[in-house]
Amino acid sequence: SVYTVFASGALALWGSAYLLYIFARKRNFPQPYAAAFGIIWLLIPGVTNLNFSIFYGVNAIVFFIPVFFGFYMLYESKRYFWVFTVFLFSLTLKETVGVFWLGWGAVSFLEKRRRDGILYGSIGLIWFLLCIKVFIPYFAGHDYIFYGQFDQSGGGIIDIILSPFTRPAEFWGQVLRVKNLQFLLLLLLPFFPGALNRPWLLGAGALLLGFNFIRNSEEIVNLAQQYQVENIAMFAVALVLGVRRVKPGNRLPRLLSWRLTAPKLKNTRMAMIAGTMACALFSHYFFAETFYNKANLMRIINLADVRDAVDEMKTLIPPGETLDADLFVAPMFLFRNPLYGVDHKAEKFLAYHVVDSVMSFPFARHGEILRDPDWEQIWHKSLDDGRVLFLFRRVETPAKVGQKSPLPPKRNSTEPATTTPQISHYFDIAIHPDKTGSKIEFRLRRPLRGFARIYLRIIFPDNTTTQRNFFFADAALAPEQMPVGSKYELALPWSAEEISSAKLQFILRIL
Repeated sequence: SVYTVFASGALALWGSAYLLYIFARKRNFPQPYAAAFGIIWLLIPGVTNLNFSIFYGVNAIVFFIPVFFGFYMLYESKRYFWVFTVFLFSLTLKETVGVFWLGWGAVSFLEKRRRDGILYGSIGLIWFLLCIKVFIPYFAGHDYIFYGQFDQSGGGIIDIILSPFTRPAEFWGQVLRVKNLQFLLLLLLPFFPGALNRPWLLGAGALLLGFNFIRNSEEIVNLAQQYQVENIAMFAVALVLGVRRVKPGNRLPRLLSWRLTAPKLKNTRMAMIAGTMACALFSHYFFAETFYNKANLMRIINLADVRDAVDEMKTLIPPGETLDADLFVAPMFLFRNPLYGVDHKAEKFLAYHVVDSVMSFPFARHGEILRDPDWEQIWHKSLDDGRVLFLFRRVETPAKVGQKSPLPPKRNSTEPATTTPQISHYFDIAIHPDKTGSKIEFRLRRPLRGFARIYLRIIFPDNTTTQRNFFFADAALAPEQMPVGSKYELALPWSAEEISSAKLQFILRIL
């Protein structure tokens, strides 16, 4: 049941505060201290923002948090059989968990827990490689889809691993982007200064962070997506163990003991917890998405607001009617309509989005549905961020013999789907005045061999720039359904004179 999914997702996020409290109690913290750790967990921006999970509703990786806290409760109690069992279960949550355990194994080895480091790190690495090389290709029927996000590193797993040495400019240029460093500081902020007393543990998720830092998309590096889960769980454990390491009279790291005199060391644990609580409060107020704080999620995720579009779709789909939908559309209809995946092929309504991304509905399948007389396109909408939403209704009367559209023309062997030809090869372009600004008219010069995706960059005389990306005809027609001479207009808020004086740069992709 979807209610079960949301309830368990909420428990995984917020209920983990109680697990952190229990973990602290098992490390012999008094109740007020242990409760403070639980409160700090609730203040972490990532915990609050993961309620959104950006169109997933609930992402399975959030269940790593309680699993990992359970792992450490058992690990610190030296119940190694159950430790290993929980470890194996954690690998089933997501393939990238194996990369985290590889990092954790390396840290354990450096902390002189060599047997654990080798065992857990090796199994994590083997599991990750089996997932991306064997299991996922076998069940999905194609290679691991995220290879495409590492093009600048070579694309393959070996190329990615060797890229710090074979492509140092691209690799280090990606890793040391300002946004990556800001993200790392914001991840650490709610755990400062307590977690710094176990600095090696903070590096357990470094490999996983590194993979995300060198991906093509900067948008995944933010406090509103699931790529931070393993790290915030590790940082929380490091916080408890870091404060636990402090004892009256013990020598602290120089950064933490600066200007502390010997008598004051007796209250160091309290001071560290109080300082961390203050940092967590600051972090929560400025970077968590709540109704009372300063965060603005729309600035983070760079996606268009889809609420109006979804309201339009809901006028066409009666409540309670079953719906086949992709992962971007389905969460919008939770608790309203029974939902199935886009491969279900049995319901009255079908909804999905297309965009130039690995997460898009496949273009080949999209073309088949546009040509299929059993499906009627009843609504589509192009969004400002370049996505197009589609809604189809199954035709109740059987299709007549010969009613189907002709098969698409075969692709020219010299023009594969990924080519980026000059836009003038396919389109004549003209600029016309409009009531509220201007419009750019695209007129098709020759038949298309796929869906045309156009990227437009406008450079004004003062060197300010703006960008648009869109599909010709909103991808609402199959390529062979658009005859030569077909027109598509893009509305712009600037006058025709302003656009004529600007420099227009086009990139065309045939998908």
